[in-house]
Amino acid sequence: RSNDLVAYEDLRVKNLVKNHCLAKSINDAGWYQFRKWLEHFGKKFGRVTVAVNPAYTSQNCSECGEVVKKSLSTRTQCDSLARNLTSQRCWGISC
Repeated sequence: RSNDLVAYEDLRVKNLVKNHCLAKSINDAGWYQFRKWLEHFGKKFGRVTVAVNPAYTSQNCSECGEVVKKSLSTRTQCDSLARNLTSQRCWGISC
């Protein structure tokens, strides 16, 4: 019900397997098959599936949309999101 749209990164697997240390793991993961599975079940259950260009996706805050350059080790950036989550916990509201 809540997943009317499923977005996933349009990863370029050919570029990922150029890293020989990770190539076997990436090929074993079956990225292409996973994408086809998402598209198939999206159609079956009437959901929209969208392949998103991965450029800068980790730099956009999903809460406020602000673009902040981050290293790969940084997962979140939005100070307002942290305040909102803290206030919800204080009031006993679950996310």
